[in-house]
Amino acid sequence: MGTAGFRSLPNEAARIAGCLVSIRKAIGSRRALVTLNLNRSTGDSGLIAQRTARDCGLPLRIYRTPVADEANALNQSIYALRVPASMYAFIDGYVRISPAALHGLEAGLASRPFAMAATGVGINGRTMHLATRKTLEQGGVVHGQLHALRPEFLDRMVEQRLRLPIGLRSALRQSIGTPRG
Repeated sequence: MGTAGFRSLPNEAARIAGCLVSIRKAIGSRRALVTLNLNRSTGDSGLIAQRTARDCGLPLRIYRTPVADEANALNQSIYALRVPASMYAFIDGYVRISPAALHGLEAGLASRPFAMAATGVGINGRTMHLATRKTLEQGGVVHGQLHALRPEFLDRMVEQRLRLPIGLRSALRQSIGTPRG
């Protein structure tokens, strides 16, 4: 499978261990490296992550992103932290994924050679039910909490020097009045 990029949100120390354990189960016997990008994280998330990874045998490297912005965290994951892999999965630090999630993303990309991304469908969260129906009925939606990207897609982004604009998500939330999360 390759590298699972992983973003952390502020004060999610209480959820990060469950997330990492679920990732370990989903990796199974595949070769993988998990990169934890602590973005805006405060508290003991890093220490909890190290302990959890050691206890469950998860290959983990931890970075702290100094700029508190999700777009910046993704840019860092794509430009500075990425290692060669057959697929890049991005998972938010509060999410628990099913044991079949990574295999499902991998299979989805394998069965659709022209697709550059695959997404998971959340089953928890305040607004997840709103997006799930559209995703299943219409397609073409990528959920930030769990998605995978082809290496060729990221390679093209880097080659063309494309970056996600810092502050974009915050600006969108303010303009449409959506809650954080």
